[in-house]
Amino acid sequence: MNPTSILVLFATLTATTTTTTTTNEGTHYGDGVYLKIITEGTGQAIGDSFFDEISVEYEGFSDGKIVDKSEVGGITFKVGDLVDGWRKVIKQLKPEGKYQLQVPENLANRNGKDMTYIITVVSTEEGTFMAMVKYYGLYVVMVVSAFFYYFAGLFSDADVNFIKEIPEKCNPSHPVVFFDVAIGNTAPCRIEFELFSTVVPKTAENFRALCTGSTDVGSYKGVLFHRIIPGFMCQGGDLDGEGGRSIYGRKFPDEFDNGAYRHSEPFLLSMANHGPHTNGSQFFVTTGRTSWLDGKHVVFGRVKSGHDLVRKIEKQGSKSGSVKIPVRIADCGQVLE
Repeated sequence: MNPTSILVLFATLTATTTTTTTTNEGTHYGDGVYLKIITEGTGQAIGDSFFDEISVEYEGFSDGKIVDKSEVGGITFKVGDLVDGWRKVIKQLKPEGKYQLQVPENLANRNGKDMTYIITVVSTEEGTFMAMVKYYGLYVVMVVSAFFYYFAGLFSDADVNFIKEIPEKCNPSHPVVFFDVAIGNTAPCRIEFELFSTVVPKTAENFRALCTGSTDVGSYKGVLFHRIIPGFMCQGGDLDGEGGRSIYGRKFPDEFDNGAYRHSEPFLLSMANHGPHTNGSQFFVTTGRTSWLDGKHVVFGRVKSGHDLVRKIEKQGSKSGSVKIPVRIADCGQVLE
């Protein structure tokens, strides 16, 4: 069931249930709707603020068989997405709690069959004033950043020669590296990257060496994607919790000598920095076009395979950049063909 359809179910529940009865077995909301606590959660249940959020994973059963299941990380929605009646049900759910929700055939929208949902709450987030600022403030930050980068570029001494476009086909002479990425407690899945070593050899070698762990700086193994913004990028690479470092020292210069690729499409690999010539070990994978970063961050590779996994990683992010559940590089290295 996708997020839209499950919200339709929630809206249907609110429109038809009127009485609530609580027993030792659980809570009955009338018309055959029943909620039972399987595992008591911890922490704060969702509140009444329009911006309060809850993230859940679920499995849907009919006739004892799984007929519906959420993706890894589940779905996230706000109190403001729901009408009043469903909030009475949802406010019982606490982080790490597990619940059984029974829905009769006339409400389940599943070909006339009753449905039982096993719901696990991943997280709840309080909708404070600051959360509202974060929710809307990101767009302000992005606009301001775009203007900053534009005017900084006007007065910059750097004369960046942009390469017209990224080649459609991979270059067989380019090195290919991999990340095996685990989202939460799920089994790791693989992303492979082509590194543009013919254009940015120094930047590509830095990333390759940090994938293989061939220097005393270490490797990306065990490192988190610590900042994820849907529609923008997934950032990781902080090796030491202090910003990371490159194989050439703490920082190394932007590599534009042979030209630069633009941030013209999703699934590009680019260096994170905090100003000109401050490259270290941190990187980001674009999930959309980010043209305001052109000439300010070095594009040095792209996703060769594992695009679906990047999209799953993207879903663990938020507009503020905070990550819902840990996204960790379980293993990494070079693909030798």
